Amino acid sequence: MKNFRRIPLPTITSFLKTFFLIFFLFHSAPKSFAHEKLSIQALRGDENAQFLLGQIHLFGGEPHYQEALIWLTKAAKQGNAVACKQLGRAFSLGLGTPRNLSRAVHWYQRGAKAGSPDSLFSLYLLHKENEALAKAGAALSLALKQKNNQRWKAILDKLTNNLSISEIADMETEVSHLKDALVELPNFTKEKPLLKQSRIERLNFPNGAEYKGQTRNGLAHGFGRKSKQNGASYFGCFENGLPHGYGQAFDQKGLLTFEGAWIGGKPLVHKTK
Repeated sequence: MKNFRRIPLPTITSFLKTFFLIFFLFHSAPKSFAHEKLSIQALRGDENAQFLLGQIHLFGGEPHYQEALIWLTKAAKQGNAVACKQLGRAFSLGLGTPRNLSRAVHWYQRGAKAGSPDSLFSLYLLHKENEALAKAGAALSLALKQKNNQRWKAILDKLTNNLSISEIADMETEVSHLKDALVELPNFTKEKPLLKQSRIERLNFPNGAEYKGQTRNGLAHGFGRKSKQNGASYFGCFENGLPHGYGQAFDQKGLLTFEGAWIGGKPLVHKTK
């Protein structure tokens, strides 16, 4: 599949190990069981399992963009370049989330920081679509420094031939700004598993709500999703039955309404004076 990244040699062994484990599970066990095992791997911080879950939700039949974004975000924050690029595309097109060009730029840049010239080419396309030609040329110029691609070179040559001297100077300035932006992006960090001895359980509540995820003493505790009867849901960290830590809330239509820190079941919102 074209959406799978070309994996650096140091990580290919661990990726293949995870991939063939999941391949075996999906062909030798009920899909629900295989999906649960993959979810446990992902909840334990396995970047490749998180990435594969994202691909399953994107391409394993009917797309589930919300679920895909959740897992791709976790993989991307650990440095998965393809996940970064796919998040950029999701925000640029509004797939599973409201369209947000600044977030699209952010994730394409994160993909570039992770070593993906394809993310820079996607950033070029985004800027070109919005007629920001100096920024578009800057992204494509940096992409060519990472990857020798004759098609990209021809596109850049055509672009620069149609620019004025002042516009070319603007493009060179944007190259410098983009380099600085990539340097200033936060480093990727490997995820610490929330619970090493994790169990995935399903809990049903009298009000019709449902929880699926990690539990302790019969309460949501760890990582999971709680869905209400009306379709609204919360996905993220729980502590003693309440959202606590990082989490995402979605409304009945599946649109993201809040992403960030939660304390004791309430979102931590910073109010401006």
